[in-house]
Amino acid sequence: MAIADIMRQSRRRTSTLLTGPVLLLVIVAVLTVSPVLLLAYGGLRDAPIGAPGNLTLDNITRLVLSPAWIVILETAVIAAAAVVGGFLAGGVALAWLVGRTNLPGASFFEAVLTLPLYLPPIMLAVAWAMLGAPRVGLLNVITRETLGFEVLDVYSHAGVIWYLLVFSVAFQLSFAASAFRTFDASLEEAGRVSGARPFRVLTRIVVPLLFPILSGVFLYSLVRSFEAFEGPLLLGAQAGVDMISVEIYDLVQNRLPPDYPMASIMGVFSVLIVLPLTWYQWHLLGRRSFTVLGGRGYKAGSYDLGVWKIPAFLLCVAATVLVVFLPISQLVLGSFTRFFGVFEAGFTLDHYTSVLSNGQLLRALRNSAVLGMTGATLALLLSGLVGYVIARGRTVPRWVRVTLNFLSWLPLTVPGIVLALGFLWLYAFAPIPLYATRVGLVIAYVVLVLPLAARAMVGSLSQISADVEEAGRIAGSGWLRTVVTILIPLIWPSAMVAWILAFVGIFRDLSTSVLLVPPGQPVFSTALLELWGVGKIEEVCVLSVLAMLPMVAARYLVGRLQGYEMRMRSTSR
Repeated sequence: MAIADIMRQSRRRTSTLLTGPVLLLVIVAVLTVSPVLLLAYGGLRDAPIGAPGNLTLDNITRLVLSPAWIVILETAVIAAAAVVGGFLAGGVALAWLVGRTNLPGASFFEAVLTLPLYLPPIMLAVAWAMLGAPRVGLLNVITRETLGFEVLDVYSHAGVIWYLLVFSVAFQLSFAASAFRTFDASLEEAGRVSGARPFRVLTRIVVPLLFPILSGVFLYSLVRSFEAFEGPLLLGAQAGVDMISVEIYDLVQNRLPPDYPMASIMGVFSVLIVLPLTWYQWHLLGRRSFTVLGGRGYKAGSYDLGVWKIPAFLLCVAATVLVVFLPISQLVLGSFTRFFGVFEAGFTLDHYTSVLSNGQLLRALRNSAVLGMTGATLALLLSGLVGYVIARGRTVPRWVRVTLNFLSWLPLTVPGIVLALGFLWLYAFAPIPLYATRVGLVIAYVVLVLPLAARAMVGSLSQISADVEEAGRIAGSGWLRTVVTILIPLIWPSAMVAWILAFVGIFRDLSTSVLLVPPGQPVFSTALLELWGVGKIEEVCVLSVLAMLPMVAARYLVGRLQGYEMRMRSTSR
């Protein structure tokens, strides 16, 4: 064969290998970049959505010169700093205990401590409002009578920070515990055999190898503090603690006429605040290798806590009572009380009867279930392709993998309500009708949960050595057969976890749904907001309890899947 023919075949093969990743890059770019660009465009206009207008810099000037901007920025930074501190002190420490040690009841603690992930954020805020209200809050009443002082004022800066800390612990625990559990213990043993002390093994082996997942959890928790909406709206507004998302919501929903240009430019600035952190994260990832599962097999293991087993157990009990038991019990009791917070009035099932006979509320639950399953499935398929190209696309040019990684992170830097505002601008210029449609809402949901699902898939695929795939190809299997028969059996438990979390994220989302839900087609979160607005708190509690029951079953399934995955990898040697 002539050299020219060999070169032509090589170019055709290279072109074929690049077509798929480049097409995927274009699709992800359209989904993630276009709303941000249209948001920036809207922030530079002097007219609202759908109205003719001109480009101007006046909105930037208004924002920079506004004293409220300084207050909002300072508040957001303080809240984010609190979440960062809680990351090391709360979620990761608990994740290590339940995922990597012989703590008694570790599976139970992991399942219970992650329950707040499945609660609507507005309900957690309501629960803490009832528990930590000055003078009348149940928690403050108990501590004042027993200790002589009130332990928490939720209507303050500290109250908002506490809300952010509590709410992020469940997410941190959910992802970090799985990473600790599936870590190959033989790598730690190798470090100890070489003479390294436990702390050196932790800092030089465990943390660097778990960096993809831990850094993803870190950044996602940090951004959650910026985009927190329900808690700051309910708790912070009364104390003058303004958050960016609440201020944007106020500009769009409570102003007449709505100030879309100002809200858009605030959204752009919020993206610019978080964007450098995203760049720093994938810059670090691009220079390291994080494989912990090789072709020679995998060995699970756990630390023996020894004399610290009982103190660690009591610590987890205290965390469970404080973070989970108190707010959830407040909600369950609220669903049975005749009047929320007034236990002396007695208990009743009338609120359950009212909710179960309300066709509008049942339709909202059904809409959220259908949209959640559709959006989570599409997001998992897209994130699986994205994760494969990023983690295993060795033949794909680095610029494609780096750009794809960045774009899959981009929605994470955009608060939910800002993302919804960007989609409003996008749909206004779309060639097909997407505004106020289910298709438009599903597209926004997919983009909303893409960073979460993509991080899970990238983390899972990064922990599997390339020689596992190479062994299949040497045996004569093609790419598709290798993926189906080797990779998917290894990662499907992690993929299911990503699907469930994506479904839950869509199901309970409010900040995106509140601007994009079609008229007459309520979803669970908007129905909750409507009930809350008219003061039907008892029915809000009932809806939350009803929605929580299948979520608890899903969480149990996640635990079983994670246990199965650990046993599967332990015996794959």
